[in-house]
This record gives sequence, C-alpha cells and structure tokens, in this order.
Amino acid sequence: MSDEQWQYDPSREYVTTGLPKIVIAEVEKIAEDLVTLGELGFDITDIGEGRHQGTPGGVRRLPLTDHGWVHVLPAPRLRLVAVVQITPPFKYL
Repeated sequence: MSDEQWQYDPSREYVTTGLPKIVIAEVEKIAEDLVTLGELGFDITDIGEGRHQGTPGGVRRLPLTDHGWVHVLPAPRLRLVAVVQITPPFKYL
C-alpha cells in the first residue's frame, strides 16, 4: 500500500472483540482490496450498499461469506478506509 490505508474505527479491539480469526481475516482482506481499488482510481465510495440506493458516499455495507456484513467508511480525500462495524455470519454468534 502506498499512502492510502485502512484502519478500524474506533479501534481494532472495539470492532473485532469476540469474533473468530477467520471472520477478521476476511474483513481485513476486503479492506485491503478496497485500498487497492482506490489506488487504481476506482470510486470506492460507490461500492456495496449505502444509505440511499445508488448514491455514493457514507458508510457502505459489504457482504461477508455465509451472510455476514462489514460496514466501511471510505474517505478518499483522507486516503483512508475505516472499518466501523462487523456483523458476523449467524454461525459465529
């Protein structure tokens, strides 16, 4: 990664506590992929589902395998992708 990066918001412990390593690894892979897409010039503010259908910006919901979700906030001006919430698949609850 160049200047663009990703991080957990507010912290890794807050977002990932109690989740299995396999779910965390998948979330981190998604975050790294978003950073890579941003570096390639793609509009990552329009990936996944947002608050308003078809409108870029804001927190985006992306699917995890087995019906889980990760919520990220892409901030291209800050060159940052923030992982703000993880909803694990039911089998990991």
